[in-house]
Amino acid sequence: GGGRGGNSFGSSPEASPAPSFDKPRLSKDKAGASGNSAGFEDAFGTPPPPKPAAPPSAAKGGKKVKAVFAYEATADTELDLKEGQIINIVREDDSGWWQGEVDGRVGWFPFNYVEIV
Repeated sequence: GGGRGGNSFGSSPEASPAPSFDKPRLSKDKAGASGNSAGFEDAFGTPPPPKPAAPPSAAKGGKKVKAVFAYEATADTELDLKEGQIINIVREDDSGWWQGEVDGRVGWFPFNYVEIV
């Protein structure tokens, strides 16, 4: 009596397990979610926001300017200037407005109203 070959590995469909195509687990799935949605993004390594480059003049004890003209603030974020007043520069902006501090008040003013001292 002859058999059909002695090698039976891999020939029968039951021997090789069929790949299981389970539904992908959604974040709504109670078993997979820990209740913290931030952990999902952290797992993928979200890049941190870019750090703003501080201009060298923003250092403490930095640049001081003197008001050449008086300037009347037209908004809460602006700084009133009196002629001859000394302003500590907080930030210089390319828009033509600088941020300065006078008597504990910080605000923006047009840089062409002042001269560097």
